[in-house]
Amino acid sequence: MSAEDVWRFAAAHLGEGHRVVLLVLAESTGETPGKPGFKMAAARNGTLCGTIGGGALEHDAVEEAREMLRAGVAAPRLREVTMNPGLDPASAMICGGIATVVLYPLAPADLPAVNRLAAAAAAGERGRLVIGPDGFACERGAAAGPAHAFREAEGRSWRYEEKLGAGDTVYLAGGGHVALALSRVLATLDFRVQVFDERPEVSTVKANRYADRITIAPFAAVGARIPDGDETYVVIMTPGHRADELVLRQLVARPLRFLGMMGSRRKAAEILNRLRNDGVAEEALKRVRTPVGLPIKSHTAEEIAISIAAELILERNGRPDA
Repeated sequence: MSAEDVWRFAAAHLGEGHRVVLLVLAESTGETPGKPGFKMAAARNGTLCGTIGGGALEHDAVEEAREMLRAGVAAPRLREVTMNPGLDPASAMICGGIATVVLYPLAPADLPAVNRLAAAAAAGERGRLVIGPDGFACERGAAAGPAHAFREAEGRSWRYEEKLGAGDTVYLAGGGHVALALSRVLATLDFRVQVFDERPEVSTVKANRYADRITIAPFAAVGARIPDGDETYVVIMTPGHRADELVLRQLVARPLRFLGMMGSRRKAAEILNRLRNDGVAEEALKRVRTPVGLPIKSHTAEEIAISIAAELILERNGRPDA
């Protein structure tokens, strides 16, 4: 479930005049299920949407949210959970770490803000979600600072902020079978996906309902449509070696978070060597992840997609050697 799904779910129930409790994993340290920004909504009729990581942490937080709905509690709460069986041998939460969950009751009066959040999530619109003991808001416009921030002071003073916007976006140069499979996987992993291809007639391009955007454009023009930045991930998987090289030449020296190219080691070596002979800096060439994907002996399009998605997750969460 995406953030958009959670906001749409909340909006539907608020629009019918029912209260909803929003649950947000605001902060986590150590090995906790889920990560900051994970969210879900609990409705008065018992239905749920989203996740904050699953397990006992989520179960107990959901039960508290349902109790708040039954009791008509209007004030938000913080739930801090220490997942350490040494402190409580009977605890089922053995992974270690500390998690802070915000439980915020939403009333029908919050519907306009929730609708703005749903629209922003759908469009990749930039802004900031702000939650505190005295309010809930969606602020429009570019937002500086970290993706998620939680601050707590003595007493009841606390504030959770979350940057809204396009966020981590994977640009796929090529819309073939692997791109279709990878789009399907990434749609479940909180990545936005944009596919480029110059072949509008290709069946896998037509069938791709998982990408946020599909752009039909010459591969020679792909580079101009991909932004620089720490939230930009690119995977090159065009239908041919020449097109792969054409796209790579446009991007190899750019400041991107991730740049990978699919293909055999022999193909990758030949392309990189041609770029090297044309004066591309060795440092830039070393940043190209090729053959892209973690080595899991994948063969099918679906297996290759899993291997690439795994490497993208590893990059986003921090490589061990970083």
